[in-house]
Formats: sequence, C-alpha cells, structure tokens
Amino acid sequence: MRCYRAIASPGSYHLFESNIYTNRDKIFMFDRITFDREIMGGRACIRGMRITVSLVLSLVANGMSVEEILQEYPDLEAEDIRQSLLYAAFLASEEIRPFTGSAA
Repeated sequence: MRCYRAIASPGSYHLFESNIYTNRDKIFMFDRITFDREIMGGRACIRGMRITVSLVLSLVANGMSVEEILQEYPDLEAEDIRQSLLYAAFLASEEIRPFTGSAA
C-alpha cells in the first residue's frame, strides 16, 4: 500500500512517496496531506487516517474553532488543521487564463 504526499511549488503540483524535499524556490510542503486509493477512495486525507481534508475544511467553515475540532477528533493535531487550510488555499489560487493561440 503506497501513501503519497503532496508538494506544491509555483506553477506545479506533484505527488511523491517521500516527504523530505529541499529547494531554493518557495515550496509548500504538505507532509500531513496524504493520498491512498485504499483510504477514502484516494481523497486528500490527514496523515493516512480516514479523516479527509474536506471534512476539516467543512468544520472550520461551519464555525468550529481549532480547539473544538481537536476535542471532537482527538487523533488530529493543530498542524493538521493548519495544513488543511494551506492546502485549500493553494488549490484555490489556481488561475484560469484565456487561450490566445490558434487551433491547429
């Protein structure tokens, strides 16, 4: 069973089997966001658990504080919530640009 981690850098997004990366450019490392086909159908999860990033985001969006979330989900850590929010912010920063080339 493979568990992948997400790494995002300007202009690209990659899944890797390792969570140790260095680069001189700015890189967002989501070492707590994992993807595994056997867990929640490959959806973005927290540290390989059956807790999805979308669940964490929904809890925050519905007004739960970090402390309340940690109380309800004791397997989570504050850093899990922070990285879920960062991951969502990264995905939402995608830009749509008009196609200016000619169709061939």
